[in-house]
Formats: sequence, structure tokens, C-alpha cells
Amino acid sequence: MNGTMEVILVQKITSCPEGIDALWLAIGIIIGILLVGLALLLAWKIATYIYDKREYAKFLKELENARTDAAYVRAQARTGMSSRSVQNNSNPKVPFSS
Repeated sequence: MNGTMEVILVQKITSCPEGIDALWLAIGIIIGILLVGLALLLAWKIATYIYDKREYAKFLKELENARTDAAYVRAQARTGMSSRSVQNNSNPKVPFSS
């Protein structure tokens, strides 16, 4: 070699780290899976809540429009005016106006 000496130290008594207890490993994996499942269920619940809230608001708006339309039709029936006469701006009781 080139004049340098390498020293190698050898341990006579080996000390290996203790192994992982299989029970605690299994418990950790099970808890992890449960937590991920709960997080997914919570995300699904929030998403369906938001979607249902929007759909219900849309339903209420359509219901209010239906009530308004029904009231408009009843008012036309009471006054004897049809939608055609309203569109033409003419009075149905006076067929010939000058």
C-alpha cells in the first residue's frame, strides 16, 4: 500500500436492537386503517350534505315559482283574462275597439 495503515475494530459482543412487537404493529395498522376510513366517511358526509342543501334550495325555489305561477293563473281566471289577451294588450270584454 502507500504507507497508511487501516485499523478495523471488531466488537466481541454483538448487541442487536430488539425486534418490533408484532402485536403493536398490528394494532397500529388497524388504527391507521380505521382513521383513514373515518376520514373518508366524514368527507363523504360533508360532500352529500352540501349537495343535498343545494338541491333542497333549488327545490324550494321551484316550489315558490310553481305557487307564483298557480296564483297568476287563478288571478287570470278570476278576472277573465287569458294569456293571449295579456300578450296582445287588448281587453277581451271589448272585442272591437277603435
